[in-house]
Amino acid sequence: MAGRSNLYQQAALPLARALGLKPDDVVPHILLDLVREFGLALGRANEFASFETGEEMVCSQLGVADGAKLLRLDRIAHTRDGVPLEWRVSYMFPEAA
Repeated sequence: MAGRSNLYQQAALPLARALGLKPDDVVPHILLDLVREFGLALGRANEFASFETGEEMVCSQLGVADGAKLLRLDRIAHTRDGVPLEWRVSYMFPEAA
């Protein structure tokens, strides 16, 4: 597995504009750091797992063949008030887990 990434993630922060962040601002990539930095109250998160055929770009990032079967983790985290805070989609090659 040398040279192969174990995980590829994409995240969207729906609250970014409300927090005064601009597209080129550096944002903490760990949800708990984001919550601490902006004084947010973390609420519930829902995560769903599925297997899917990987797209070319994702497979390339993971160092696996195009169309490989990947584990997809799709999570939406909310503030305590129920406002969506983060939408994160992660991909893993099952043999790397």
